[in-house]
Amino acid sequence: MCLKIKRAYNRFSKRIRLSTETIMANQTANIKDLSQRKTLQSDAFSVYAPVYQQNLLNVPILKPVLIIICSGEKQLESKGRAEICYHDQFVFIAGSNSIGMRNIPKDYSYHAVLIEFEDDELPLKDNGETSDPVDFFIGDMNALLRESIAQFLEISAVYPEELLKLRRKEIISLLISLGYEGVFATRRAHKLTDKITEIMKQSDAYSINIPYLSRLVGLSESTLHRRLKEENTSIKEIKDRFRMGTALHLIQTTDLPIGVIADRCGYQTHSKFSMRFKKHFGITPAELKKTRQAIVLPQSE
Repeated sequence: MCLKIKRAYNRFSKRIRLSTETIMANQTANIKDLSQRKTLQSDAFSVYAPVYQQNLLNVPILKPVLIIICSGEKQLESKGRAEICYHDQFVFIAGSNSIGMRNIPKDYSYHAVLIEFEDDELPLKDNGETSDPVDFFIGDMNALLRESIAQFLEISAVYPEELLKLRRKEIISLLISLGYEGVFATRRAHKLTDKITEIMKQSDAYSINIPYLSRLVGLSESTLHRRLKEENTSIKEIKDRFRMGTALHLIQTTDLPIGVIADRCGYQTHSKFSMRFKKHFGITPAELKKTRQAIVLPQSE
């Protein structure tokens, strides 16, 4: 009798486990499905979906970003630390840094949903203590987080930015309530760098000069240089990071010709842009673009 009860319990437990796994898979599939709907496309999130592996060096992270892996896996390397973010996990990456990445499809499928945050959307600890900074942390998705992400995607195309900001803060609060205090350690204090990057986003970044920036930020040119040096950067570095970040994003998310992307990023020639891109990321724009091209299987006779 005890043996029969044990076997029945094991069968029941297995069914419950399989049912739970199915529900979790369906929730992740729902995030993937929502992110692909044309009616929901907006600037509130992005999708990276190569079919071949991508190996990228020095990926500029201009803002804190949450990346949900819906299929495939992502390898990350930063300052001697290497980790893997698997399917149905997420990685939260701090802004104002650069990271090596490998986007690895499984069965020709890699699908990641990216949601960017502003630094002021990341909270400080209640006691005012600061955490040792980290470049990124990885966590497991759960039902609450999946539902929160899905809801954000559903409203992203219709809600105004001030309400989307509140929803992003809710996602951050949920991460903290789930025990991911690494959020506190990803907040950066590079306020001037962020301000200049935002100015570049809102204007013609490639014709901006130092006198113009000095007037906008209310600092003398010498003070501007000194403050940026304290943040371990310079106008040239910020502009280069912005250019490369913009170029990478356009290649990953659009079908624009390389020449058009080069022009949008302020390069006068296709060849100069390709050389700069190759030097920065370790791959040419054309090579990266090919990783997104659809698989064409031979038809059987």
